[in-house]
Amino acid sequence: MRISAKPHRTVLGRVIAGLTGASMSTASAYIADISMDEDRTKKFGMIRAALGLGFIMGSVIGGLLGLFGTGILSHPCHPSLPHP
Repeated sequence: MRISAKPHRTVLGRVIAGLTGASMSTASAYIADISMDEDRTKKFGMIRAALGLGFIMGSVIGGLLGLFGTGILSHPCHPSLPHP
């Protein structure tokens, strides 16, 4: 993670990374706990399919937002871009 010129942005980024960092392991543990032995493989497959779909859709959304320039999402957080 890059350190921002503004300390509150770095802290915000660390908080978001901390909240979302262990979501896959937590979801896997939950599925392992609640599912029966015969359904466990199917449910783990659904988690992996959702992860793959998220990677694909995230790239599509990022590409579409890139058509509008670099200012939509990266401008408020990126320290090398000029501030308004």
